[in-house]
Amino acid sequence: MNLNEKTVSGKRVLHWSMIDMLERCPAQVENYAKYGPRPPAFVLIEGTVTHQAAAADLREKMERGRLMDMDVLDNLTVQALRSEIEMRGVRLIGPELSAGLKARTQEAETRVRALARCHHVELAPVIQPTGIEKSFLLDIPWASYAIAGTLDVEEIAGLRERKTRAKSAKQADAEKSNQITTYLLYRAASLGRLEGESVNDLVAHFDCLIKTKVPKAQTFETRRTLDDFHKLLARFGVYQKMLEAGIFPPCSEENWKCSPAYCGWADVCRFRRNPLTVAVPELVEE
Repeated sequence: MNLNEKTVSGKRVLHWSMIDMLERCPAQVENYAKYGPRPPAFVLIEGTVTHQAAAADLREKMERGRLMDMDVLDNLTVQALRSEIEMRGVRLIGPELSAGLKARTQEAETRVRALARCHHVELAPVIQPTGIEKSFLLDIPWASYAIAGTLDVEEIAGLRERKTRAKSAKQADAEKSNQITTYLLYRAASLGRLEGESVNDLVAHFDCLIKTKVPKAQTFETRRTLDDFHKLLARFGVYQKMLEAGIFPPCSEENWKCSPAYCGWADVCRFRRNPLTVAVPELVEE
C-alpha cells in the first residue's frame, strides 16, 4: 500500500486494501502512515492462509484439470500458516496470552486445515476458474487516483469473491459489498459493457467459509446496476478528498472492528481509549 506508487498515466495508485481501511475506519490510514504495518492477530492470519490455500487448489484445477489431493492441500495449508507467521509476525490477544504461541498456532493449524478442506469439498468442485488472483487497475478519468485490486477468481460467467467469517453471511452482505461493486465495475469496463441493461448480465458470487466448529460454506449470487456504479464513484470522490486533505476520522469505538483482533493499531490509536480493567471491592452494607 504505497500511495506514492504511480501508473503509466502519472496517477497515484489507490489499492483496495487502502479503500478497505477508509471504509472500516479512516483513522487506520493515519496509523498506517505513522506506524507502518503491524503484525496481525491470528483471526486475520487464518483468513489470509485459507485464502492462499483455496487459490492454490483452484490454480491446480485450472492448470491441470483436477484439484489437489487432500494430503497435499493439508501440508500446503499448514506450511502457508507457518510461513505467514514467520514473515509477518503475529499478535496474541486476550486469552491467547496465557495459552501461549505454541498452543494458539496448533489451534490455528487445525482451523485452517478444516477451512481449506471445506472449500475443497463444498466450493471448489463447482467453480470453473479461468483466472486466479488477477491484478487489475481501474482508471477513473476524473480521479487523481487509479484503483488497484485483485480478483480472487474469474469464470466465463463472472467473478467470485471469497471471505472467511466468524458468523453466517446473508444475501445483504453480497448486495452491500463495495468491493464486489468495484470488481464488477472493472469487469464491465474491461468488457465494454457500461451502457444499458448489459450491465445487469454481469454476475458475481460471494463465497463464504464460516468458522464454526465444523466449517460450512455459503454462496450468494449478486449483480449490480449502473446506479450502483454511480454511487460507488461518488464514494471514491469522497475518499479522494479525504486523502488530499489528510482528514481521517475514527470509527465508533462500539464498532466491532475497533478491537485488537481486527486492528493492528488499536493499542496506539490516538482516538481509542484503552481502559484498564480493575477489580472493584464488593460493597458491604453496614
